[in-house]
Amino acid sequence: NRITISDVDAGNGLMRVTLTGGNGVVSLGSRTGLTFTVGDGTADATMTFAGTIADVNAGLNGLVFRPDDYFSGAATLAIATSDQGQTGAGGQRTTGGSRTTCSDHRCRRPAMRPGSTAAT
Repeated sequence: NRITISDVDAGNGLMRVTLTGGNGVVSLGSRTGLTFTVGDGTADATMTFAGTIADVNAGLNGLVFRPDDYFSGAATLAIATSDQGQTGAGGQRTTGGSRTTCSDHRCRRPAMRPGSTAAT
């Protein structure tokens, strides 16, 4: 699983997560224990849900991002998380990030394999 969340003092508190697929849709590997306020966890352009860290990470395990049909170019998966200020000092804490991928050959980099010296 390449995407996970963590919070050292969240305990069993509920984390809020928003996933957004720019030029694509996102599906979770599992929806068990998650409560959705946007989307339902399957083929959503945007979804927002809450759950414990364990349940969120179980959902993120097996996450699939699929670019839109017939789309060609850069597509982005963005994640934003919030501990909703339930535990720890300082109130609500949020963080986010994104990853851009390409849906056609024009923006892909050549692959390097172990033992190779160069890619052309």
